Amino acid sequence: MGGRVIYIPIASPIHDPDAVRAVNDSIKGSIKGLIDGERGVTTSVSGVRELGVEGVAAYVAPVLTGGTEHLVLELARKGAPVAVVAHRGQNSLAASLEAISRIRYEGLPAHLLMFGDRGFRESLEVFLRASRAYSGVRGSRVILVGEPSPWLIYSNEQLGALRKLLNLEFVRVGVDEVVNDAARVSEGEVSEALRRFRGADMVGVGVEDVARAVKVYVALRRVLNRAGARVLTIRCFDMLDYGLTACLALSMLNDEGFTAGCEGDVPSVVTMALLSGVSSRPSFMGNIAWVERGEVLVAHCTVATKLVASYRLRTHFESGLGVGVEGSLPKGSTVTMARLDALRGVIRAGVGEVVNEGPVTRDACRTQVLVRLKGGLKLVENPLGNHYVITLGDYRRELKVLAGLLNLGYEEV
Repeated sequence: MGGRVIYIPIASPIHDPDAVRAVNDSIKGSIKGLIDGERGVTTSVSGVRELGVEGVAAYVAPVLTGGTEHLVLELARKGAPVAVVAHRGQNSLAASLEAISRIRYEGLPAHLLMFGDRGFRESLEVFLRASRAYSGVRGSRVILVGEPSPWLIYSNEQLGALRKLLNLEFVRVGVDEVVNDAARVSEGEVSEALRRFRGADMVGVGVEDVARAVKVYVALRRVLNRAGARVLTIRCFDMLDYGLTACLALSMLNDEGFTAGCEGDVPSVVTMALLSGVSSRPSFMGNIAWVERGEVLVAHCTVATKLVASYRLRTHFESGLGVGVEGSLPKGSTVTMARLDALRGVIRAGVGEVVNEGPVTRDACRTQVLVRLKGGLKLVENPLGNHYVITLGDYRRELKVLAGLLNLGYEEV
């Protein structure tokens, strides 16, 4: 997820220009390479108002002096996340604290950073990753292929809250429309897409099965392209009525940088989009299949092949139909697990270690990730729903900042 990072230092017009210049040069020099554009020192509301917002992922706003609270607030009201950077002198911190208190009261996205603290540059990098995820998802279109699955009796209650939280636009498409589109996909399109599975290990499925699954991928990609969208979730079990599954199609879309989730689960696909945004990697959505002795088993029948060490193609677990993906995340790798809950106003996240290198049971979906997670029992003792999202790496800091930008709580497991 892209977007420009604009540096806009803010100062009162009555302060010593030499002192202002010295601290501004020091801050700017410390973050070289992290910003895409800059403005001169801004001392008026009109100077803030004339800033364009198109394509801006975040503003970095050093508060060079006191008496600038109204300028910082005006900048935050533009809607892009703001890194409010305080330094040790010129009443900078006092102004920053007053400004960010009002900004948070208004529910605007901002984060306070302290220049001079050890790790300032790294903290800014964390903020920028969180901001790009925020700006990449906020205001976006989410394709709902079919209605959310009826068994998601808690998750389905979140659509209105998610729409408000991230200004989302939901675009509804019928499952039958996708099936009809898939039937019209040309053999040439199928042959081209099939190349990526040349030599893939297949168990219980053949080339014809994969070809039918690839047609679903082509149809779903057309839906995304027509709508100008990057995020999609599908009521995939309805595909079984046509002898089809969406598992392989979702895997392919996630490999290509789209965010594509199962079961029409909107909270999960939004979590996927945010976690992929902070990590610049695909993410995996799965059921909490079991929790025991500090280990959590997360399983589903699709996963991006770019996320795994190896994979093979099998049938869908529950139905034995279509094509699912059995992938293995690298054993010993660090992963982040997360879920956004818009009703309770929280992002829950934890970091663990993958302890398996293949399926651990016949009684769960094809891709199985067994994670050693210290606080795993909290997923059962204080549940937020059945699906969690996983990606490689530790992104707790980014998710904590992201929770702040969204005015949500942050909870670690």
